Amino acid sequence: MTTQAPHFVPDSPDPVEVLDQEKKLLLVMPLAEVLRQALPHRAVQVLVFDTARRLLLARRSRDKAPYPGKWDVSAAGPVRPGEARRDAAVRILEQTMGLRADKLRLVAEIGAGPENGHEHVSLFATVRLAQKPRPNPEVVVEVFPYAPEELAHLMEHFRDLLTPRLITLWEKGLAAPPRPED
Repeated sequence: MTTQAPHFVPDSPDPVEVLDQEKKLLLVMPLAEVLRQALPHRAVQVLVFDTARRLLLARRSRDKAPYPGKWDVSAAGPVRPGEARRDAAVRILEQTMGLRADKLRLVAEIGAGPENGHEHVSLFATVRLAQKPRPNPEVVVEVFPYAPEELAHLMEHFRDLLTPRLITLWEKGLAAPPRPED
């Protein structure tokens, strides 16, 4: 069996790696096209908790597709070709929320499927200490900390205001604050 080199679309904006079912690289193409075709690719999601163990949710810009205006995880985005997942999480958290993470803990690996936008997700969590978020207004228009019981209320009564990825993390029990020793 011969292996062909991955195909690359030259000069593509925001390139991402398209993967097969075993997470092997097939080709690199523009993110917009990967999303349009619902192709499996790598992504990271970052949950930021404040010192009171509340999850910082980010309300997406009304111009940010998909799910404009919905409440979402603290930060999320695609992994660039050749980029380490942890490096992607640090980059995306800084670009989205203006936060520098000293300690990022890998919480889970979630396989690609329709419920998460066909993303092979690496989920990270961090506790924000003294920094105040400085959200990028092109991506995030508001940040609010939610205690677990408040988030449960949102899930029960206001699901239509939340992104599917946030709902999926909640339903999998992955949106809980880290243990105090973490």
